[in-house]
Amino acid sequence: MDPRLSLALVAFILIGGAATLWLSDRQQGDAMAPLPPIALPQRSSEPVEDRTVTPSRPAKPGPATSEPTHRALYVLAINWFPSFCELKPGVTECRGGGVQRFALHGLWPSGEYCGVDARTRGIDEVNDWDRLPPIRVSDATWSALKHAMPGTQSQLERHEWTAHGTCAEVSQDLYFTRAAAFLETVNASAVFDLFDANQGRKLTRARIASAFDAAFGQGAGKRVRLSCEDTQRGQIIDELTISLYGDAMGGASFNDLILEAHPRNGGCEGGIVGD
Repeated sequence: MDPRLSLALVAFILIGGAATLWLSDRQQGDAMAPLPPIALPQRSSEPVEDRTVTPSRPAKPGPATSEPTHRALYVLAINWFPSFCELKPGVTECRGGGVQRFALHGLWPSGEYCGVDARTRGIDEVNDWDRLPPIRVSDATWSALKHAMPGTQSQLERHEWTAHGTCAEVSQDLYFTRAAAFLETVNASAVFDLFDANQGRKLTRARIASAFDAAFGQGAGKRVRLSCEDTQRGQIIDELTISLYGDAMGGASFNDLILEAHPRNGGCEGGIVGD
C-alpha cells in the first residue's frame, strides 16, 4: 500500500474518533445542564373573591334591648254613661238607669277582624252580637269587665273581641283585663271628678284636656279626642277616644302609654255632660 495512503487513512480514523468522543461529551453535558426556569403566573396581591355559594339564612337578631317587645298603638274608647244613655235610651244596659261614671266602649289596636272568618264577620257587621262566639275569660276578669262595660248586657264584649281584640295578639283574658284596668284608671282620676261635678253643664275641650294633664302628665290632654252629638237641649259629649302607645298588653302604666302616643285631633270643642 502506498505509504501516503496509509497515513491518510490513519489520520481519518483518528479525526473520526475524536469527533465521536466530542459529540458524546456534548450530549452528556446537555443532559446534565440545568433546565431553564418555568415562568409561573404572577400572584396578585389583591384578595381573591370567594365564589363559594352558601345557602341564604335569616339575619341574626340584633343585641337585646330593654325596649318592650309588643309596642303598638291602641285607642281606648270610653263613654260618660249618662250621656250615652241619653242618646241611646233604648239599649238594654240603659233601661234600668245608667251609672254615674265612665263606661268602657272598647280598646282598639291597629287593624280589624284579624283571622276572623267571613261568616263571623258578617254576623258582627249586622250587629247580631248574640250569635257571635261567647268570650272565655276567668271569673275575676268577667266580674271586672261587667263593672267596666255595662254593654255586656247587649253582648258588646263579643263584638269588641271579634272586631278589635283579635288583632291584639293576646288571650281574651289579658285583653279584657287590661281594657277594664285602663277604664278604672280614668274613673279614679281628676277627669272623672270634672265630669261628675259638671253633670248637666257644659265643658269645653280645653278644660277636659287640662284635667287629663293634671291626672296623667303634661300633654296627656292632647292625646284625647272628644265626640259630640246634637240633641234638643244642645250638643252632648258622647265619647272620649284616648291614644295610647307602648306595651299596652304588658306592664306599661296608663300614664306612660298616653304620654308616648302622638297628639291627635281634639274633636268637638265641648258640650253638655249628661246627667
